[in-house]
Amino acid sequence: MKRKFIPVKFPNKDFQLVVRKNAYFSPSGQLHSQFREIEIHYFTEGKGTYLINNKLYDVAGGSLLIIHRNELHNIVSVGKSYPLKFYSIYFTAKTFDNFKDFKPYLLKNIFRCRPDFVHVLNMKENKAFEIDYLVRSMFGDYEKKEQAWKEALIVQLVRLVILANRAMSQNPAKENKLRKKEDMQKVLDYIEKNILKELFVENIASEVGLSPNYLSFKFKRALGMNLKNYINARKINEAKKILERTPPEKIISIAYSLSFKDLSHFNHTFKKFAGLSPSSYRKLVLNA
Repeated sequence: MKRKFIPVKFPNKDFQLVVRKNAYFSPSGQLHSQFREIEIHYFTEGKGTYLINNKLYDVAGGSLLIIHRNELHNIVSVGKSYPLKFYSIYFTAKTFDNFKDFKPYLLKNIFRCRPDFVHVLNMKENKAFEIDYLVRSMFGDYEKKEQAWKEALIVQLVRLVILANRAMSQNPAKENKLRKKEDMQKVLDYIEKNILKELFVENIASEVGLSPNYLSFKFKRALGMNLKNYINARKINEAKKILERTPPEKIISIAYSLSFKDLSHFNHTFKKFAGLSPSSYRKLVLNA
């Protein structure tokens, strides 16, 4: 049974930081992105596969995963005998507003979404031990909320960011190749390159040398979601990025630029995947 995605909500608007403890025994089942949050996940146990944008990544105990705002992602597979257990830290650019003396220059590397960004870091044993201690301590401080808990979380988050940056400098960017899913990676790459076009299962199947029915079956088995739904989710995520730009572009122009047949179809699809209309999403982002 797929686990329902729970959106991140910051209980305190003046302190935008949330720490969660998770256990996944099956895929998350819902492709999603956050419009303002940075996510850091540290895996303590298990094995699984993450989809981030159009790339597949293996994760396991000791992996540190970083996801930027507006990056489409979900857990697409979980090891049958190795459920994923991990801690999640969510924060935004405003998290450090009241702690400017703590804001490290290295934080820019975390917020900057470059094409060669290293999303998954497999930490060496000594660093994994330190990160494990940090995230467990952060979860404890977040849950107990004892004296100076906010300051404690900020100091530990800064330390976590520093360790992540050090690991990035020691791990040059490289694609995480999953041999078992190489054909699905080709499908994801093709969709990414042609996201502005009208995409048909038949055309994609022809591109990767599979029949349409077998491609649809294989895609859902490997990634846990319908191929057509993935294409629409990816298009809507692209639409979100355009809606955030200034000066604002007309919504009907965005719809046509992503090859939707008409504005009604675009609005219906956007609301299905984003939970609100394009105009409401634009207001939400601009007023954030």
